[in-house]
Amino acid sequence: QLDDDGIGQVLQDIPAGTKAVALNIAGCKKLTEEGFSRLADAVPKLNGVEALSINVGTCRTVTEDSVAKLVAGVAEVSSLRRVDLDFNCCSNVKGDGVKQVAAGLAPLVGLQHIYVSFFRCSAVSNEGLIGFGDGLASFKELSSITGNFGNISALQDGGVGGVFQRLGKCSSLSKIKLDFKSCQKLKDGSIAEASTALSSLPQLEELDLNFETCFTIGDQGVSQFGAGLAGLKSLQRIVLSFQSVFNLEDGGFISLCKGLSAIQGLQLLELNVESCEKITDGGLAMFGVGLQGLTRLALNMKGCKAIGQDLTVFSETLASWAALKELDLNFMDCKTMSDASLVSIGRNLSKLGQLNLLRLNCVGCKDIGDDGFAAVGAGITKLTKVSDVSLKFSKCEGIGDQGLTRFALPLGRMKSLQCLSIIMENNKSVSKDGLTQLGAAIADLQQLSDLELDFADSKKIKDQAVKSLTDGIAKVASLKTLRLDFLGTGLSPDVAKHFGQITSVERLPQNSLKKPAAPAAAAPVGAAAPAAPAPAQQTMGAAE
Repeated sequence: QLDDDGIGQVLQDIPAGTKAVALNIAGCKKLTEEGFSRLADAVPKLNGVEALSINVGTCRTVTEDSVAKLVAGVAEVSSLRRVDLDFNCCSNVKGDGVKQVAAGLAPLVGLQHIYVSFFRCSAVSNEGLIGFGDGLASFKELSSITGNFGNISALQDGGVGGVFQRLGKCSSLSKIKLDFKSCQKLKDGSIAEASTALSSLPQLEELDLNFETCFTIGDQGVSQFGAGLAGLKSLQRIVLSFQSVFNLEDGGFISLCKGLSAIQGLQLLELNVESCEKITDGGLAMFGVGLQGLTRLALNMKGCKAIGQDLTVFSETLASWAALKELDLNFMDCKTMSDASLVSIGRNLSKLGQLNLLRLNCVGCKDIGDDGFAAVGAGITKLTKVSDVSLKFSKCEGIGDQGLTRFALPLGRMKSLQCLSIIMENNKSVSKDGLTQLGAAIADLQQLSDLELDFADSKKIKDQAVKSLTDGIAKVASLKTLRLDFLGTGLSPDVAKHFGQITSVERLPQNSLKKPAAPAAAAPVGAAAPAAPAPAQQTMGAAE
């Protein structure tokens, strides 16, 4: 309900000495050009504030004139070190509005951090983006720039390539994060020279680029980008998304992998090639070679249908990441993923002695069976430092009681394990034997605080299977967070009402939480006999 009359009052009650102010007026449809002028007049009164965030997203009345006035007001707060300006979905902002941000903030010579979002501002132009890059050169202390320019239909190679060239002249930058998601006119030229342009930044430590669903970027552009990565010698963290860049093939991917391998100081790597169906096992074999210093890796290969038949080379490279503390591998819907590949991965997981966190997603990989799942269990149980494990194996039809039993048998030895999540929905084979063994293993995890087990829609799971599992869970005194899902299984209606879905330790039915009663003290001679016990609570039947 905020309107032009109220906007000028919003910032008046900020207490003296406040260092950070965030104003969110996104979606305030009653604001007009006059209201933004009043806001711009009020902003200079914030002198002394060091961090200012203003979100006017989806305010359709915002124009480039509104942006210029607001930025001019912000520029009068000489104490600012960080400025966040969000104009997402302000469809009337044109290229001059983007240009005004950097140019208008120029008086803030001590500015260190800039965040700007023009997401889905369809009128933003290449010239505006280049002008934004030109303006950044005036900030001699600028250490980080974050920009969201996703879903801007007019952006082309000249604008994006131009901003990379200009960022390459900002020698103080240590962090760059730019989002060009769904800018569908971008082609190879948008990224071909990006890494080369940025290699002139001696202090660049973090790089985060998103080209998701930029369909017309191809293998050649990614290949040239990869070739230039070797020049980013100070880089420690890199996050790249080429999700649904359908023309990315092994050639471009291998060039990218070689470029990443040349960055000797790289510690964190997140790479998203989801749905890049032309990448094969041969391309993946080149990933991560030489990156012995990695401490965190997230690799998303979801929907890469040609990956998974033979991951022997990849899994052997995995074993070389001796410093790795966090590993996140997503093979969801990799239709050719074989049991033998998972066996190889499980075998080499055991060599990651520093690993603390593991995420492994093989949902929909129907060829995975007992051997692969058991090998993962054997691998992780040899890791003495791992505390957080998440395994997703829904719709893996080959995993049954034998695989779950073999997985569970050594599980109880994981004395450092604090968080465990196993998602195995739509399983056709797991029943009482597997869940009984899993429950027995969980009972030995006396450091476990968070547990999630999801076997929804697994029809062979009956009443006694769930009782055996929950009896084991109830023995873990350290448990604080619990989520169990057996909806759509073979539970009888009465049992399903209590056990179908449990979302906290307190909601675990009493028959599984019952502790052995303490021995009764001997009654004194002549004392009255104790009262008869109350009728026992009904427990689950043993029928399968």
